[in-house]
Amino acid sequence: MNRNFQALNTKYNVLFNGELALDQGLIELKDTYRDNFWEVLPIERMQLKEEDIEPGSVRNANFDRAEDKSIKAIQRRSMLIGGVERNYQIDEAYLLMGKARYFDQRFVPALEAFNYILYKYPESDKIYEAKIWREKTNIRLENEELAINNLKKLMAEIKFKENIYADANAIIAQAYWNLEQKDSAIARLKRATFHTKSEEEKARYRFIIGQMYEEVNKTDSAFKYYQKVIEMKRKSPRHYVIQAHARQAKQFDYKNGDTLAFLEKFDKLIDDRENRPYLDVLFHQKAVFYDKNNNDNQAIAYYNKSLRAQSQDPYLVASNYRNLAEIYFDKAQYPLAGNYYDSTLVFMVERTKEQKSIQKKRDNLDDVIMYEGIAQRNDSILNILALPESDRIAFFQSFIDKKKQQEAEMRKKMEKEAKVKDGQREEFLGNDFSADDKVAIPSIGPGMTSAKSNTFYFYNPSTVAKGKKEFQKQWGRRTPGTYWRNQLARPGDSRLEEDEVEDPANLLTKKEEGIEGSDDSALNIDFFLSQLPQSKREKDSLAKERNFAYYQLGLIYK
Repeated sequence: MNRNFQALNTKYNVLFNGELALDQGLIELKDTYRDNFWEVLPIERMQLKEEDIEPGSVRNANFDRAEDKSIKAIQRRSMLIGGVERNYQIDEAYLLMGKARYFDQRFVPALEAFNYILYKYPESDKIYEAKIWREKTNIRLENEELAINNLKKLMAEIKFKENIYADANAIIAQAYWNLEQKDSAIARLKRATFHTKSEEEKARYRFIIGQMYEEVNKTDSAFKYYQKVIEMKRKSPRHYVIQAHARQAKQFDYKNGDTLAFLEKFDKLIDDRENRPYLDVLFHQKAVFYDKNNNDNQAIAYYNKSLRAQSQDPYLVASNYRNLAEIYFDKAQYPLAGNYYDSTLVFMVERTKEQKSIQKKRDNLDDVIMYEGIAQRNDSILNILALPESDRIAFFQSFIDKKKQQEAEMRKKMEKEAKVKDGQREEFLGNDFSADDKVAIPSIGPGMTSAKSNTFYFYNPSTVAKGKKEFQKQWGRRTPGTYWRNQLARPGDSRLEEDEVEDPANLLTKKEEGIEGSDDSALNIDFFLSQLPQSKREKDSLAKERNFAYYQLGLIYK
C-alpha cells in the first residue's frame, strides 16, 4: 500500500506539475522559434544558438521548474529497496529531467539522465522513448554515426509500427542529412511521413522532403511533394501551404510557362483573406515573376508592397531590397541603388558569403556614384557652355518657367487641401455643437485664427508673413545653430528695428517672382549665367575632371 501511495503521489502531484511546466516551456519555445524557409528545415523545431550556451545559464524558467520537480520526485519518492526501485514512476521522473535539460540546451547532463534510465530501468515501459531521446541528444552533440547505429538496433527491436517508429525514422533521417547522405535521409523521412499519426508532422515532413529533393536537383519530385502539402489544405498549418506555393513558383519556367495561369493563381492567393499574414511572401513571388519578365515597373511596385507588409522574415526583406538595388543598378541609377544596398546589408546575417559579396559591391558603388556625379555635372555645364548665348537664355528661361509652374501648382494644391480640411472642421463643429457652443481654438502664435476662420494658419501666406514680422520685431534675426530665445547667443544677433523688417506684401510679391526673402533671386537668368565658368582655364579644368571621371569609371566597370 505504501509503494502504491508513493507512486500515485509522484505521478499526480510532483510529476504532473513538472510536465505542466515542460508543456508551457515548449509552447513558449514554439512561439519564439521561426523557421528559416530559405534553408532545409530541421526535423525538430529548436534553434540552437551557440552564443547563448554558457555554464549555469537558464533560457526558460519553465524548463528549470520541470527539472526541479523531477529532482524532487527522485529525492523524496524513490524507494530503492534491495537494489530494486519499487516506485514505478521514478523512470518517468528521469525522463522528465532529461527532456527539461535537453530543451534547456544542456545536452551532456540530459544524456546522463537518459543513459541512467537505460542502465537502471531496462524493463521500463518508457525504454523506447528514452532511447530515442538519447539519440536526439547524440545528434545535438554531433555524434551522428553513433546515433545511426543505435537507432538501427532500436528499429529492429520495435515490433509494432507505432508513432515511436515514425519518430525514430525522422531522427535517423536528420542524422543522415547532417552526414550529407541525402538519399538515405529522404528514404527514412518518407517512412516517418507514412507512419506518423500527426497531420502537422506529416505536412512538415512532406515539405522537408520537397526541399531535400530540390537540394539533389530532382525538381519534379520536389514539385510533387510541395503539391501534396498544398492538397492537405486545412489539415496542414497555413505557413507550410504558402511556402509550398512559393517553392513551386521558384521552379516556374518564365520563358515557356503559362504566365496567365501563374498570375491567376497568385492573384487568387492574395485575395484570400486567410492569407493576409503571408502577403509579404506572395507579393515577393509576384515581384520576382515580373522581374524575370523584365517588367521593372510592376516588379518595383510589388517589391515595395512586400516591404510594406512588414515581414518577420529578415532574409525576405533583404531579398526585396537587394532585388530593388539590382533593378536600379541596371538602370544606372547608382545613388538610389546604393541606398537599397545599404538597406539590404542591415537585414543580412554578417560574415556570410552573400553579405560579403553585397558589401564589396556597395563599397565599389561609392566610387561609381562619385565619378558618375562628376561626369554628369561637368557634361551638363560643358554642354550649356557650347550653346549660343540665345540658346542658353532660352534654356534657363524654360527651367525658370517650369519651376514657377510647379510652385504655383503646389500652392493651389495646398490651398485646396486647406479648404477641404477647414470645411470638414466647420461641418464637425456645426453638427456637434450649436452656434453658441462653438469655442475659438486658442492662439499659438501671432496671427493665429480661431475655429471660425476658413484658412489654416500655415497655409495662409499673409498670416505667416505677419508672424515672421512679429517674431523679428521681438527677437531679431536668429542665426541657425543658436538658441532662438537667447538675445546674446552670438555677437551681432541683435534685434532688428521695425523698419528693417520686410513688408509681408513685398515678401509675397518676391516669392511669386521666384525671390526668397530679401536675398538675390535664385530663379532669374542673370543668376544662372553668372554661375557659369567664364575663363578658358576653368572650362579646361571641367573637361579634364570629366575625362578623369570617365577613365576611373572605365577601370571600375572593367
